[in-house]
Amino acid sequence: MNDEDAELERAIRLSLQEANQQQVVEQQGTEDEMLQRAIQLSLQTAESESSSKAAPPGAPQPPQQQQASQPSSSAQPAAPTDINFDAILASATGSQQQPSLTDKSPDDTLVPFQQVVEQARGGSEDDAGAAVKRAKTTDSAQDDRGRAGSAATGEVPEGMERLTDQQLVEVMKVVLGEGANNPQLDDVIRWLGQGLEFSSEERTLWGLKQKQGGPCGVLAPLQCFILKQILFSHGQQHQPPSSAAAAAAAASGDASSDHPISLSSHPRLESDRWGHLIEAIAQLIYQATSKSAYRVVMLQGPKGQDTEQMQAMVAASREGGGSDQLDVSIIMAGAKAWVASFTRVQDVMAFYHKHQDTLLRPAPSVLALVLSLVLTRTIEEVKGDMDDATVPLVGRFGHCSQELVNLLLIGKATSNCFDGQKFLGDDPSTGMLLKGVDREPLVGYLSEVEAMRYLEVGVHYKHPIHPLWVLGSPNHYTTLFSLDPTVSKLPPNVKMQNDATQAFRQFDPEQFGFVKSDNLFALLTAANLVQHFEEAKKHVVQNTQDGSIILWHDFLEFFRTKRVMERAQQAGGASAVSDAVPPRKMTLYHFDGQDPPGPSLHRFLVELSDIDQTFAQGDRYEVTLEAALQTRWPNCLITECDASVAAFASSEMESRMRSGGGGQGGGEPAGGPAAGG
Repeated sequence: MNDEDAELERAIRLSLQEANQQQVVEQQGTEDEMLQRAIQLSLQTAESESSSKAAPPGAPQPPQQQQASQPSSSAQPAAPTDINFDAILASATGSQQQPSLTDKSPDDTLVPFQQVVEQARGGSEDDAGAAVKRAKTTDSAQDDRGRAGSAATGEVPEGMERLTDQQLVEVMKVVLGEGANNPQLDDVIRWLGQGLEFSSEERTLWGLKQKQGGPCGVLAPLQCFILKQILFSHGQQHQPPSSAAAAAAAASGDASSDHPISLSSHPRLESDRWGHLIEAIAQLIYQATSKSAYRVVMLQGPKGQDTEQMQAMVAASREGGGSDQLDVSIIMAGAKAWVASFTRVQDVMAFYHKHQDTLLRPAPSVLALVLSLVLTRTIEEVKGDMDDATVPLVGRFGHCSQELVNLLLIGKATSNCFDGQKFLGDDPSTGMLLKGVDREPLVGYLSEVEAMRYLEVGVHYKHPIHPLWVLGSPNHYTTLFSLDPTVSKLPPNVKMQNDATQAFRQFDPEQFGFVKSDNLFALLTAANLVQHFEEAKKHVVQNTQDGSIILWHDFLEFFRTKRVMERAQQAGGASAVSDAVPPRKMTLYHFDGQDPPGPSLHRFLVELSDIDQTFAQGDRYEVTLEAALQTRWPNCLITECDASVAAFASSEMESRMRSGGGGQGGGEPAGGPAAGG
């Protein structure tokens, strides 16, 4: 027996041993090794992005790369039929480099904000540097709950071009709706009144404040990306404690464990938090397009007298028994918008930095950010992302739609939270294609609504690259996070089975457990195993009276065997099974920027249990939160919460009982499928 045969036999034996054990074999390394691997996973330095020419995390893949990504460590692209060994190894070891985007220019890369500032101080002359100046505008700027809050300084940066009234109306139709989906004036006024503002509380200096009902679906994702920049970027801001250490500190009564004090005690946080915000916005804009073409919008809302006239129109309509909805063209009459175009995301950051007093701080900068994302992605692509192109990004009662939340989280305005795509109907050729999340995101999403079985949140959102989640409820979006990077990780063996499941479900959307053998080549292509086509025909195709089929169990066994072999080859003959065990106890933090009553930050300990908790829930605040957490960590228990959670419990329950679950603008009922703000 030669060396290759021996290696093959060893790999197959490992695979068979693994199959005879439990579905997932978890081997826990030392805590230091886990932490080191997780921290390495979190580093997002510009140097590594430039040297590997890998797209920054969150950037969408071009169509030609969605099925077979190119190895990130190879300078030469592999043949279409070559397996992506580097990508497989990366998924097993925790490397999170993503495939390169050929449509991005080589000098268009995300860099640390400090680097942008230093270049500006050094007299760097680029597209968004010293050439951009401020020009006075004759328009007065009011800041009365968003009537004309934007451009509160009375200045418009030079280089921004005015959108025509018709152009503004067209993009606003995508955001606010038209026809039967015409918005209500009060909802739009609240959106126009929301700017970007940080908390003044010592423990939450990094937290964004929400003063208006509705925009939480924008602020919560943005908050997650800010925390990503503070905690997990560039390898220099924060060294988080392990879950075991955090649990021990809490058990000992250490008051400092009640809140992530290290966030607020960071020596440069107060001066740098706007820099982290700009980095976060740049990440959102960067991942919204596969091209080096970005748009930054400045918005000025209608003047006070225009708003008063519209309110009178609505009042008259209500008295006559009519609708209180208004056409977007009427609501935005008197509003103005300007747009600046860039070919490098670094220039976007420099532009926001230089003009943050005009573009970020005053209202309606949150709505302007949404317009920036829509115009960067383009109206056509945003509509193409949606299952129903007539659905506005801001829906009933001013609540953010799932499409808008997804646009912020993954750069695509898809309508669902599940992994990949599904066909509605038995025949994929005639059924409606439903689009979800097509890759592992930087920031995840969990939903209380999934616990009610109104929607499905896929593995991608539940296991993001960083332990940061937007938490959706029937009437609000908030932020959930951990300081321990291992909390969000998916063990390699679980990831392996998940990859096989995703590939198979593309051809078995109804989960019958088999697909036609005619789909074998496409199935192997989706699974990155197309080079094993001839071998697969012998091992996974079953002949029946009704024709040839591929059974799920046979495909899974073949998939796992090949992946284990590849991992063994990559490891140089070492063991191919090396799973990191997620912590059994973890500390999570829940941030809600709504003011009043907050902003608020709550700490709680979560412990994984082997007991089914379905019928073991009490009548307390944590119940709803536990239900959402159990969609990610089945049978978990909230074993301890801080005093602020206990204080919040009463007010939360009373608020829900009084309002029936409605949001600040009168939301969906508590059991409804929409989350608001």
